[in-house]
Amino acid sequence: MGLSTFSIAPMESVAAVAADAMAQIYVFRDRGLTRDMLARPAACGMQGIVVTIDTAITPVRERDRRNGFRHLACPTAGQMAGLLRHPLWLAGMARRGMPAIGNLAADTTQRGVMAQAKQMASLIDPTLDGDGLAWPGLAWLG
Repeated sequence: MGLSTFSIAPMESVAAVAADAMAQIYVFRDRGLTRDMLARPAACGMQGIVVTIDTAITPVRERDRRNGFRHLACPTAGQMAGLLRHPLWLAGMARRGMPAIGNLAADTTQRGVMAQAKQMASLIDPTLDGDGLAWPGLAWLG
């Protein structure tokens, strides 16, 4: 199992119940944040990491365009209406409170998953390429 950096569940929670989990990590412009994200999987017992380096250009996903999720910071009225068709899911969400990006909650100033994702995605290093893996923080990937 690969756990996204943008997962609602923090990697520490997932590692506690998924022995074979790996963490997918982006390289941020702030290498200190990247270094912290690289240290956490080993510290919580995850099996490894997957470093994503192909995010310089966000792809146009047809489902995102169709659902209106591209470049949004909050849901539209249509999306909210769609959520009302799932009352059990909504009740569960209400019990747990406002979701946040669990892996990055301490690193964002935004509230709500969509706004957090938009802010944190803007911090991903768009210049990273294969040569950037020579950065000392990633050199151990060999």
